[in-house]
Formats: sequence, C-alpha cells, structure tokens
Amino acid sequence: MGKIFVLSVTDHEEYILSRIMEIIAAEPGFDHTVSSHPCNILVFPGLELRLKERTVHRNGELISMTHREFATLVYLANHPSWVFSAGQIYEEVWGGGR
Repeated sequence: MGKIFVLSVTDHEEYILSRIMEIIAAEPGFDHTVSSHPCNILVFPGLELRLKERTVHRNGELISMTHREFATLVYLANHPSWVFSAGQIYEEVWGGGR
C-alpha cells in the first residue's frame, strides 16, 4: 500500500524541504508531487531562489549575487527549457524601466 507524506515547515526551515525533495527526486521510479512551495521561493535540485529575500542558496550555502545577476537567474528559472537570446534577456532584466 502506498504512503502519503505531509510536511509543514516555516519559511526559515525551507532548506529542509529542499533537501528532502532532492533525495526523493534522485530515486528512480519514485512518484512525487510538490505543491506546497510558496510562490516566493523557486526550488530546483541543489538550488533555492528566495524571491522575497532576493537570495540564492546552493546546497544550503548562500551565494552572493548582484541585483541584475539575481534578476537574470530568476527570469531564466521562471522559464525552464526555454532558449533566449542575449538581447531578450537584456530587455527583460534591464529594459522597460525596471
């Protein structure tokens, strides 16, 4: 019989959920669904982008980034598997009075 795992963590404990999801994602044939990440956090295996705080953590370690580097990474993370030209990225990050 299948099991259901429910976990609730606070914003400052979000790294725990990220580590658990990395382990689950690495297991072949293991079905998992993530629906509980707040919309202000983007999570990828080994990488967590905290939009509200404007911080990036790789494997739990804070990565220092400029405002534009962070904006570029968020733009690309919001469009996985998309291909952009340098001009498109520039326009999105620097253009339009942002």
